[in-house]
Amino acid sequence: MKKLILISIIFLFFIGSSVFSQTEIEILSDTLIREHHGLTMNSNDSIIVYRDYYPETIFPSPKAKAGKFLVEFNVESINTKEKLFQIRDEIFTSEELALLAKYRFTASLVVSSSGKVKSASFLFIGGDPGIELKKLIEYSNQIKRNITLTISFFEKVVEAGYVGQYIVLYR
Repeated sequence: MKKLILISIIFLFFIGSSVFSQTEIEILSDTLIREHHGLTMNSNDSIIVYRDYYPETIFPSPKAKAGKFLVEFNVESINTKEKLFQIRDEIFTSEELALLAKYRFTASLVVSSSGKVKSASFLFIGGDPGIELKKLIEYSNQIKRNITLTISFFEKVVEAGYVGQYIVLYR
């Protein structure tokens, strides 16, 4: 009987620890996952995405009273674009910047309700520019370290979460 209770306690410990460990969102810092998303509807340009999280990752939305999801918000990006451009220009060579300028290069940010960038992924419309992966990884990591946004919600946040923000780096 004691053996059965001990086994049950160990089982519950592992189940409980795995449930609680799933609440942590895993963000990749040493690689990006490349995905091809087909063609755009208007121009038939291909869409290439480099993500710093696994596709099945779920970022919970911030909530107001009674569990209401907060989907309406304003982002004040004071100097954000300039800082993104500055970081971009420090990482990439002039030849790489000229190559990036041929594509619609967009940063896809996942930002906590407090304004901290949790994830920085990239979209390329028009194909893959063939930039070294390590440079894109460095850019993603620099964005997460150095960029903060000011987000204001129309209702009070009672449960923190994440919102998405796209910033075009080249058109």
